[in-house]
Amino acid sequence: MDRGGRIDQFNRRYGKSEPQA
Repeated sequence: MDRGGRIDQFNRRYGKSEPQA
């Protein structure tokens, strides 16, 4: 995944570098 794109939003919400839902 793109580190700093969609993950950036999840990072602030879930607090994970790469959220796997």
